[in-house]
Amino acid sequence: MRLGRVCCSLVVLVNLLLPFTGRAGATPLTILPNGDLEIDVAFTTQGSLSCNQGLFGLPPAEACTGSGTNSIVFGSGANTAALTFFGVNAAVSITNGEKVFVPLGVITGSATPGFIFPSIHPQQPLVSLDLLLIQSSPAPGIAETTWTFGLGGGGTQLPLGGPSGSFYFDLPIGAAPPPYDHFRLIYSLDSPFSIPSDGAVLVGAQLGAVPEPTTLLLFGTTMARLGLAPWRRRS
Repeated sequence: MRLGRVCCSLVVLVNLLLPFTGRAGATPLTILPNGDLEIDVAFTTQGSLSCNQGLFGLPPAEACTGSGTNSIVFGSGANTAALTFFGVNAAVSITNGEKVFVPLGVITGSATPGFIFPSIHPQQPLVSLDLLLIQSSPAPGIAETTWTFGLGGGGTQLPLGGPSGSFYFDLPIGAAPPPYDHFRLIYSLDSPFSIPSDGAVLVGAQLGAVPEPTTLLLFGTTMARLGLAPWRRRS
C-alpha cells in the first residue's frame, strides 16, 4: 500500500486542524467591548464506517471487513484498500453568528496499485459513515447522522450520495445575553466530497449561530447549495 503518500496527506490535514484545537473559553457567551457577541464553541467528533456487501454478498476476493468501526478494508492479499475515519477535538470562536469553517474529521484511503472498489447494485451505496458530534460548549448537546457513498461501487473514488439523516447538525447555544437572539448552532456540510481509495480528504462544515425560526430555512438553502434537494425528494 502507498502508506507514505497517505501519511504525508494526513500530516498536512492535521496541520489544518490545529488552529481549531484547544481554545475553549471559560465563559462561552461574551459581549465584547465593541458590543459584538462572541460564542466559544467546543466539540468532538466520532465516526464509524460500514460497507454494503450487496444483495448476494461480495466475492471473497473483494469482501469487506471491519464494518461498524472507524476503519474498513476491502479485498485481500495484493488487491486491498483500507478506509479510516479520524475524528477531531476542536474549539473555535464565532462572532455575531457569522459563519466559520470547522473540521469534522479526516477520511484516509490506502490502496494497493490498481485497486478498484467492488461493484454492487447501481442504486445501492457501497459505504456509509455514521457521524457523531458531541458539543461541550457553549451548551452540551449531541447530534448524529449517516452519510452514504459510492452508488453502485466501482472506480477509485466513492462520491457522497445522500443522507439517511441530514447534511447538518443543529445544537443548542443556551441563553444568549440581550439584545442578541441567537438560539441554535448549525454545522452544515461545507461541500460534497468523495472518499479516495488512496489519499485523504478533510471533511468540514460551515458553523454559524441562528435564531430558532431560521433553522429550517438554513437547512433548505444548504441542501440547494449542495445540489442534493432532488435526491431527498426521490427517496
